[in-house]
Amino acid sequence: MSRVGFGIVRDLRSELFKKLHYLPKSYFDANQSGQLINRITFTTTQVSGAASNAVKTLVREGFLLVGLFIYLLVLNFKLTLLLIVTAPLIALIVYVAGKRLKKLAKKIQTAMGDVTHIASEAVDGHVEIKSFNAQEYENSRFFEANDSNKNQNLKLEATGNLATPIIQVLVSISLSIVAYFALGQQLGITLDAETFVAFLLLQD
Repeated sequence: MSRVGFGIVRDLRSELFKKLHYLPKSYFDANQSGQLINRITFTTTQVSGAASNAVKTLVREGFLLVGLFIYLLVLNFKLTLLLIVTAPLIALIVYVAGKRLKKLAKKIQTAMGDVTHIASEAVDGHVEIKSFNAQEYENSRFFEANDSNKNQNLKLEATGNLATPIIQVLVSISLSIVAYFALGQQLGITLDAETFVAFLLLQD
């Protein structure tokens, strides 16, 4: 997977660099040089990492999920069907969190581009900065961009941390539903102790 991931980074960077030569002047006027450089360096790495993780997760978790679902149906298909009731709620939480994470990732990309742009300007224009005693002004600009990048990353982490316990609560509710119907023998559902414990463990 590492070879595939690094290959994706290489190909993306090469294609972006080639595309750069054919873009109109208006595009360069509308975008900061730091933003463009950031897309070739930082963003391509982020995309490849996400793609590699997505493929691994899809394959590994996909097979595991299908296998567990089939086994749960074999253990007790009525309880398994009851658990599906909570699936839309969990899917909704994942969807909302995913949209939020995507929005924040875009803001992080922009903030990182600002950091790159300001740093690039400072390096290229170090003589002018010293001549006009603009060090404090440039420091202020860089701090603002750098702080914005930090805040967006914190929001990204907070969103992920918030989504996880909510999903865990929903899973706990589904376990309570299983316990209620299994132990109360509702809907004609009867389980022996070993099957009941196995059912709970497989859902966790």
